[in-house]
Amino acid sequence: MNHITDIFNELSEVESKAREAARRLWFEFASPLKSDHWFLDVYGIRDHGLRVGPWRFRGDSVASSGQLLIPLQGLTDRVETLVCIRQTCGGDELMPGTTLQGKFFRFGSGKPARPGYPAFYFTSDFVGAAVLYEVTGYPTFCCFDGDNCAAVAAAIQEARERAGTGPVEMVFLPDMGEPDGLRKAHNAAFTLGGYLIDYESRGGNLSKKPPGTVWDAIVERVKPTGRYVGSFDSPDWFGFDNLPSWTRFKR
Repeated sequence: MNHITDIFNELSEVESKAREAARRLWFEFASPLKSDHWFLDVYGIRDHGLRVGPWRFRGDSVASSGQLLIPLQGLTDRVETLVCIRQTCGGDELMPGTTLQGKFFRFGSGKPARPGYPAFYFTSDFVGAAVLYEVTGYPTFCCFDGDNCAAVAAAIQEARERAGTGPVEMVFLPDMGEPDGLRKAHNAAFTLGGYLIDYESRGGNLSKKPPGTVWDAIVERVKPTGRYVGSFDSPDWFGFDNLPSWTRFKR
């Protein structure tokens, strides 16, 4: 029995060391993103404090320099792990030895932007999350996985209940480029009593959407020029003619 305990202690020690390595990499070896970085240029978003630094990808024997690094935190506001966006293909990779569950990149302060409409947004699509925040100013959490969106939202909800800071609406935006992205967002909204945005439903019943939401601001931005606000996969992901249907789940 003791050797089983030792195994789990070793796993915990491995993750602790990996977490410290991630912090060292971020604070000591990474530098701020420049305004002409390819990622910002391709997706038309701001830098949001991201950095570039060395990264050794799985299967490589040496580290590659100048890779895009995204810091993920937990509820403690400390860097817990890193996600690297590979320069050659745009694929992402989590810091070896660390876990994703409960960790996120937060756009905004983490406090509701409007007292009259306290809402947090959750998605696994980094670019989509950046666009949401830049357009609306609403706190947006990128969790890099649909199931992790549910885990993060549940942890935030529980922490707010313990602190007595009051409820917030949880709004889940599926990453349509993720396998089962819509199903994962549906499950999260259903479990936590939040909102689901279904991008697959063109011209959905907008009477179901909560008032004063992200889409009011997005429509105002897109409408004057007829332009689309892009994302990873689909040029009409935020298109004016592709407004989502909203489904509200009650707990």
